Amino acid sequence: MIEWLALSTVPKGPMLLCVPFAGAGPSAYRDWPDELPGIEVRAAYLPGRERRFREQPSRDIAALTADPQPLVELVEGRRYALFGHSFGALVAFELCRTARRHGLPAPEALLVSGCRAPDLPARQLTYDLPDDAFVRSLDDLGGTPPAVRANRELMELLLPTLRADFAAAQTYRFRAEPPVTTPITAFCGQDDPGVPVEDMTGWARHSHGEFDLQTLPGDHFFIAEHRTRIATAARAALFAPRPERRIETVASTPQHRAAGDRAGSAFPNSAREN
Repeated sequence: MIEWLALSTVPKGPMLLCVPFAGAGPSAYRDWPDELPGIEVRAAYLPGRERRFREQPSRDIAALTADPQPLVELVEGRRYALFGHSFGALVAFELCRTARRHGLPAPEALLVSGCRAPDLPARQLTYDLPDDAFVRSLDDLGGTPPAVRANRELMELLLPTLRADFAAAQTYRFRAEPPVTTPITAFCGQDDPGVPVEDMTGWARHSHGEFDLQTLPGDHFFIAEHRTRIATAARAALFAPRPERRIETVASTPQHRAAGDRAGSAFPNSAREN
């Protein structure tokens, strides 16, 4: 189950729910409240990291996001947006769909960065490489602090969670549903070695709302230099005037099932639920 750690508190105010990248915990977003005054910032606490280190990390994004209860406790009566980077973007996307399946208010925005569109397969599989090769693949992406990378014992402790997160992202299979109505803003690093711009344009297929793609200088971890840009998009969504809250549902009528089938047919790499 996902837990949500409050990094700042704004009672009854708008919230930004952030999902970390592979191997990371809530501390990855500890400085983000500085960019978001008036917005409560919460970060996903996933099994296998920081104080949940002894828990088994999940290798299945669908299973990780299936329980709506953590969202129910947070979002009723509040405006919120979801943000995720890399592995976290797929988790945020599935949380958006979990909210819809269970009749919860839809987020004002889904903000994703450094991640292929959900219906696309991973460009490469690295999660099951031997340790040395897997660590070299992490080096190619950057993002691992030099002090951590130089500490062999620490790296050995972190590898199981990193492998689990990479397995979850790289083996993720999109399950066909109608696109969400939540607007999507996607952020891409110009020099990201693993996620080229064309892999991010596909996010447009997954929303009936507005879609915006912003390409920024940097590699896979460009968010370290551009969190202000992401915060600006979050503020714009959370403080935009809106007459009423949206509640989406995935109806079970034959018409809606047919609509879902038509949507799924646009995604040749998707896997349908049985």
